[in-house]
Amino acid sequence: MATYYVDGDVGNDSNAGTSEGAGNAWATLGKLCTTATSGADRGYVKASAPYALTSTLTPPTGLRIEGYMTTPGARDGRPTITSATNSLTLFSIGAIFDATFAHLELTHTASTRGKGFAATGVSEGVCIADCVIDGCSNGISGDWVVDFLMNQLRITDTEIKNCTGYGVRNSGNYTHLCGCNLHDNATAGVNGGQFNTNAVSLTLSRCRVWANGAGVTITRDARRHLRITDSVIANNTGDGVSSVSSSTSVYFRNVINYGNGGWGVNFTAAPTFVGGNRNNAYGANTSGARQNLTAGTDDVTLTADPFTDAAGGDFTVNTTAGGGAAVRSAGSPVNTDIGVFQHAAASGTIGDVTLTAVDKADGTGATATVADSEGGTVTIYGATFDGGVTDPTWTSVASRTGDGVVDVPLAEGYWWLSAFETGGGSSGPLAVNVTDGLDDPHYLAVEAIVAKCQALILTGIDSADILAKKLPLNFESRTEGVYVCPVPVSLRPIVTEQDEWSYAAQITVFRKSNRDSTENIATVMKWRKQLMDAFNLSDLPAAAFVSHTRISDKAVFDPASFAKNYDAGAFIVLPIAFENR
Repeated sequence: MATYYVDGDVGNDSNAGTSEGAGNAWATLGKLCTTATSGADRGYVKASAPYALTSTLTPPTGLRIEGYMTTPGARDGRPTITSATNSLTLFSIGAIFDATFAHLELTHTASTRGKGFAATGVSEGVCIADCVIDGCSNGISGDWVVDFLMNQLRITDTEIKNCTGYGVRNSGNYTHLCGCNLHDNATAGVNGGQFNTNAVSLTLSRCRVWANGAGVTITRDARRHLRITDSVIANNTGDGVSSVSSSTSVYFRNVINYGNGGWGVNFTAAPTFVGGNRNNAYGANTSGARQNLTAGTDDVTLTADPFTDAAGGDFTVNTTAGGGAAVRSAGSPVNTDIGVFQHAAASGTIGDVTLTAVDKADGTGATATVADSEGGTVTIYGATFDGGVTDPTWTSVASRTGDGVVDVPLAEGYWWLSAFETGGGSSGPLAVNVTDGLDDPHYLAVEAIVAKCQALILTGIDSADILAKKLPLNFESRTEGVYVCPVPVSLRPIVTEQDEWSYAAQITVFRKSNRDSTENIATVMKWRKQLMDAFNLSDLPAAAFVSHTRISDKAVFDPASFAKNYDAGAFIVLPIAFENR
């Protein structure tokens, strides 16, 4: 892996580009994209002079482009990448894997705007994080009819605004937006694309979609999976959420759908499957709250504007009766607010209760510690976690007054815990694994890996077929599946008074087929890519002793599974734990 530096103010493309400053850095992004290899190269782009493009940038597989102002990696200032050339796309996303674009600002000023990111091949695993995209035609475009598409597209903490078409339009499977702000885009904030034979999964979490021509739209009749949670869909000119697909499956939870010029939710036909529909709030939508979608469990009807300043983009909830007051503590899990933001507690801070929990290791539960409360009654709620994607059932499991320790009786297994204080303070969800103290840590790590795999949406694989096994062989089942198998533990002594333990496991994804060496490779690689994304430099919530997980760079081939007539793809995940000597 190589690291390169770009500085539009003092750089020169004849430099080596391997360090910062005059005489070292490159001047242009074009030099970065043509020099970086298809691997895991990184390019730090300094927010100095704007980077004005007259030709499209085409990054290779694996390249990470990240902006900064003073310290590489600090994300302390976004460089501006812009063009005044008619119809020019800023970034062309070809048939690449695992490219990342972070902390950048993309703008377009031509009379005929071009796209910010446009698919020119079928990509996998593109990530756009902490960016601003302003004034393009489509901010992110993977519409199969016009472009190609982006599978496994992740967009996080990104603002997309003032586009003359769509904020995001993608036909690829699994488009996930988290923490995004999409507004003032002429056609729609988010669209599922025009490829009518593709199964598209579109997920929004903690997003604000407002003041667009329409909010979230599905405009082709094909298999569409739509999941929106903890979000605001507000003041769009047309429908807040709409779908013309006769085979849409939906999951809506904690969504405020308010003030849209059409329906709040408008389905041409009733969804074929509703995985969850609860704790949503509707009000002031011109055509009505819902068409072809029944009211959800614990839905709220708003009779007043719930937002502090929607016109100014402030979607914190107010205290107006029938407005913000109606969504406070009305969400799921209990005592959370519906929408993106949680209201302030009496102290003026948000989520000001800290909750920690430790397994008692005797099969009776956990010991929880409450801190940073305001001295009121703190109730701890628990929900079992079995790896599924449906709503957990939260119940009160313990309570105390103010800060301190409290015993939490729980059955053995994986649990989510959350604390809520009278007056509004709350903690985020906390994972704890309740054991009898006899389980080997390697086995606990394997179980936690299984649980994390089960929480993913692997199209065609049922969570019941994701198992811990001694060997990556499948003697009984004829269905697709995933096996998690322990491999030898490794120890790496480190300089401090700790040792680094690696409780490694092989993850094998397979499907029943034949011994052909090329058939079904795309499907297996897609499953493996989803799994690798989940474990690459990630946490392992159900195994609290694990610091982080990473992917081994060693190749794995599983001839035994292949010989049994299975297409198999495998890799090694390394849960890392640090233990005192």
